[in-house]
Amino acid sequence: MTFWILLLIPGLFTLLVSRLVFMTIRIRKTFKNLELENHALLQENQNLHDHLKKTIQIRDDLFGLASHELKTPITSLRSQLELLKRNSQPEVGLIPGSKHLSSTLEASLGQVDRLTKLIGNMLDVTRIGAGKLQLTITSVDLVKLVQKVITSFSVELELAKCSIETHLPDVLIGEWDQGCIEQVIVNLISNAIKYAPSTLLSISAFQTELKTTLKIRDNGPGIPKNKQNIIFNKFECVSSSETCRSLGLGLYICSQIIEKHAGTIHVQSEVGKGTEFIIELPNHSGK
Repeated sequence: MTFWILLLIPGLFTLLVSRLVFMTIRIRKTFKNLELENHALLQENQNLHDHLKKTIQIRDDLFGLASHELKTPITSLRSQLELLKRNSQPEVGLIPGSKHLSSTLEASLGQVDRLTKLIGNMLDVTRIGAGKLQLTITSVDLVKLVQKVITSFSVELELAKCSIETHLPDVLIGEWDQGCIEQVIVNLISNAIKYAPSTLLSISAFQTELKTTLKIRDNGPGIPKNKQNIIFNKFECVSSSETCRSLGLGLYICSQIIEKHAGTIHVQSEVGKGTEFIIELPNHSGK
């Protein structure tokens, strides 16, 4: 019996060592996995912290820019209304002339429109940031839509001494979100009027079997090369000058809307030779 026990001892020892080695390997692997998971969690926490910090910074920037941008038209509007009030004292026979009244009301309405656009842009950015920009795809005649927007800018075009020439087919049908595409056209024409007053604006469009191309061009000061790759970012200004009175949201909203339609938007510009925005949309964005 003792002989057989002595024979079994080396085997049992070998088995025990093997089990210990196996368990050691498993423990090391477990610790390694835990270390990797811990590292991943730390990295995820760092990413969340960086994202939160960036979000807070964007919020603060937006609030700062918005307060400045909103204050300007409100101050102007208040000044215009106070001036109108001073010149309107019927009890002493002081009544503003029709020309002065008309110009004051026109200027005031312009400031109201500016406020409306600013608030609309901020709401759009909020929806985009929250992933709540939803498209309602319908059949849209792009030609009629462009003509509608041009008509809505008749007063602004006259005040800025701008004219528009169009190169459009009779009909151009596609499946897009009409309100969103209208907003893109409005933003681009608004920018052209703001940065290229007293110039000729050109709008053209054509369609192939698969896609539709819309081009909006001005003959203004142009955009420097070093800004052309960032103008579609939030809070970036398209002006070639060092000062810019804008939230820098219009082109960002345009890019997000076009991207949502699975399309593209890019710019071609040279300082002193104008700017052209080129939009390409699939004819059937809902498919």
